Amino acid sequence: MLSGDAIVVSVQSNWVVLTLASTGVEITDLHTSYRAAAKTLTITAANAGTIGSQAAGITIDTQTDTITVSLAKIPGFAGISIVGGVGADAITIGSGGVNLAAVARGAASQGFVISTGDGVTDTVTIGSRITTKGAGSVSLTTLGTGLGYGI
Repeated sequence: MLSGDAIVVSVQSNWVVLTLASTGVEITDLHTSYRAAAKTLTITAANAGTIGSQAAGITIDTQTDTITVSLAKIPGFAGISIVGGVGADAITIGSGGVNLAAVARGAASQGFVISTGDGVTDTVTIGSRITTKGAGSVSLTTLGTGLGYGI
């Protein structure tokens, strides 16, 4: 991870991967927006830390907690994956939701994955719709257990 970043963004097999710091990360408003004319997908991941990236085609705005994905530079875009670590992660899909069906570029099927990792006090809260593209699937996995933890 880049020093001091709560979230590091990378591209792996045409998936945009948000890797959360091992100390635990709270994302309070995860949502997407797509601009067809600009060929960009914006992922908002509001959090108390910073977002960093060294991936081509990815631009980070640390003031607004946004990740702009250039689908002209990542033409085979296949989806978004969020990977947690051993710390306590809390991820909330905000009122804007995740809408990959609106993305006119990239792969015919685009999916959305959250795996909160090894933390046992992880939570995933769905505040709005998650829509994939084509045959893309939604996968939500957490090892959180006990009252108040999980999905």
